[in-house]
Amino acid sequence: RGFVGPSTVCYVSPSTTYKGSESQRAVSDGLRLRGCAARREQRPRNVLQVVTSDEAMFPVARQLLRPCISLTSAIRARSDAPVEVAVDVDCATFDRVLLFLEAAARGRAHAFAFDIATLEDLACAAQKLGYGLLADACAVKLGDFESRVRMHRWTDVVQHNDAGGCWVTMDGMVFDLEAWLPQHPGGATIIPQQALNKDCAVFFELYHASRESFMYLREFYIGELWPEERSLVPLEEEVASADFMLQLQDFCSTWRLNPEHAAQAAAGHLGVAKR
Repeated sequence: RGFVGPSTVCYVSPSTTYKGSESQRAVSDGLRLRGCAARREQRPRNVLQVVTSDEAMFPVARQLLRPCISLTSAIRARSDAPVEVAVDVDCATFDRVLLFLEAAARGRAHAFAFDIATLEDLACAAQKLGYGLLADACAVKLGDFESRVRMHRWTDVVQHNDAGGCWVTMDGMVFDLEAWLPQHPGGATIIPQQALNKDCAVFFELYHASRESFMYLREFYIGELWPEERSLVPLEEEVASADFMLQLQDFCSTWRLNPEHAAQAAAGHLGVAKR
């Protein structure tokens, strides 16, 4: 995607798919070509080559793809050679995913224009890519959305984990890491072994020297513990540093659920707040 202007130079090479076809001739007839030497292809390391199910290739900035949990391993891979990753999403749908990613990166996800004709395909792509923000947005448009973000009781968290789940808590926040475990750079077992049924902020600080990991928190966030429940959460003998907690709270402040507002909404729903 992009804009073509008077100074744009087009490099054309023979097509193996459409060679000699009527569509290729139609395109060629509409171009005025000049002789030029082909440029040596340079692929920056911060770009991931995404190959769709219909074999189209998208060079995409790794930073833009970070919300897509299923692509984490490829995003974090370091190699002098171009890194390619295949996705089970067709070209047209992945293009729409990119448009949403770009809108979200600019803080404009709420203004994204959905096409009802392609909404179900986009929702399916969001699930395959592990892109929670897009999955939720599609569900809202489809009319069957029940927010995953809500208030929780501590007993519910413990029971969920005892049944094989992976909900962790930090500073009263609850995160669902089940989809993240296979992608976790530290392995799939360390989080269930060390971080369940306690406040795990100290482990998050210990194992993540870089604040890059903060970028993933919103994707896993499913709500808050009720304020009166927070004292029930066991703490490690060594707790996270005050500086880390301030950074964590500051980073999450714009999207955390407000328990006071949640309580008012629940009361209104039950009818007790109305006179």
